[in-house]
Amino acid sequence: MNDALFNLPAVVAPPAAVSRPRPSTRRRRPAPAPVGLFDPGPDVRRQVDALTCLRDSVPEAMNVVVHLDDWRDREDRGIGASGDWAYSLRRDGFHYEHTDEWWKGARSRGERYGWDRTPAHLVTWDELRAHLGDHPARASVLAWVAALPTPSWNEMTRPYELWPNPGEWHPGYITRDRERPTWPERSAAWTALQTMCTEAIVALESA
Repeated sequence: MNDALFNLPAVVAPPAAVSRPRPSTRRRRPAPAPVGLFDPGPDVRRQVDALTCLRDSVPEAMNVVVHLDDWRDREDRGIGASGDWAYSLRRDGFHYEHTDEWWKGARSRGERYGWDRTPAHLVTWDELRAHLGDHPARASVLAWVAALPTPSWNEMTRPYELWPNPGEWHPGYITRDRERPTWPERSAAWTALQTMCTEAIVALESA
């Protein structure tokens, strides 16, 4: 027998057709939002932004904490702006708006903008009182304010180092704050105020 018959090349079968799964038309359920990234909704965001503005930007924030119960009997204040926020304290509540919207955004929409515009968002005094009025630290703040000599506006104004951009002030302003004999108590009161706002923000975002 011829040995060549046993050296024929092997016959390879053609590959079987690969079946591809058809794309599913079934709608997938969206994955749950990661913890800590849940959007709390516009009403909570409105209150969180107001407390953030009050904590970080408003020079009269101490007056707000002191007069939560009686600001309706006081005068409307003008419009201010510092850092990321514009704001105004009024009898109906605390008005605020991010400066980009208060100026550029409003101007691009053909609305009043800048100093001619009352900041668009509002939290009422009842809402602020609900968040801050019963905080344990408020009692120490009220006691500090009650003990201040008259006039007390300078002591109650936001210290320069706690403004949104403290590096823009002359260093002498910060030094002068710290050299005042009342600085330790004033610093402690403002720290308490910021803690009150921060804890209210955390509570809102965690609810």
